[in-house]
Amino acid sequence: MNKNYLIFGRIGLLVLSQTAIAHTTIKEGSIEGTTLYTADVINHGCVSGTNPKIPVIAESVVFPNGSDSVATVLSNSGDAEQPIDINSVIEGGALTIIPTGIQDKNVFNVHTVQTDSLGNVRGFQYLSNSSSNTRAFNYSIPTLTIPPGPQSVTGLPASSATTNNAAPQGQEGELQLDLVGVIPFKLAGVSFQASSCATQLNIRIGIVDWCTQGTDDQRNDIWIGHTTSVFNETDRIATGTLGYWPTLTITRDLAKNPLPESCGGGQIVAVEPSDDAIDTYLPMSGFTP
Repeated sequence: MNKNYLIFGRIGLLVLSQTAIAHTTIKEGSIEGTTLYTADVINHGCVSGTNPKIPVIAESVVFPNGSDSVATVLSNSGDAEQPIDINSVIEGGALTIIPTGIQDKNVFNVHTVQTDSLGNVRGFQYLSNSSSNTRAFNYSIPTLTIPPGPQSVTGLPASSATTNNAAPQGQEGELQLDLVGVIPFKLAGVSFQASSCATQLNIRIGIVDWCTQGTDDQRNDIWIGHTTSVFNETDRIATGTLGYWPTLTITRDLAKNPLPESCGGGQIVAVEPSDDAIDTYLPMSGFTP
């Protein structure tokens, strides 16, 4: 089994030029059918106006792997994204986008797996049980460990991607402001339908970095491409012409799975969680969106 290692990060979309602020920090692409040991990267703490930046103390993640996930064909001309049936793009549809948690306690040592009524993993939530914040987060579902032996993430030492039972970074489980947090997970291989014209699949993942609890001074960074009924604070959501999502890219293996002749140059397809999935799996008990 082939294993590629990559990192995707989250940086606010302030302008459309990548030379100023990158839309994403994908380190390298991945070929279809490949199992990934990957990670999301917390690049900074929460910012609110002129207030000092404060540390991230919790995180929630949702994947676009429900039957209601929204798939669109991206346009090179900047036109509106056109809807497409994800089942016609990848084998098995959105349900084959299967994440698995990895037990890694370098940042957060309470990991929970968010599942739907069918038992499908829809996302993760992270917190530290050394923090007083755990009082509102009093359940824990074990996550799987990575395979035996040191696993490396490109550009990082092996120790950054292996199980570690040491205390979390920073004080009381918060991520130090001068450090980057790497939150690893595994993603099963995704394969393109032979009849599809897609050459690339952009898997858009919704993430919220939580910095405070309660309702007095809500501080969080919301990494989804648009507002929803629950996450409707526009000053905390990075938006642009197409919005910003933490994006994991899967590339078609054109040597083994060539495009049909009628496809021309092919298409780039994006899939993202529905608003209902975002509002169901991203909120965390004790934290205010």
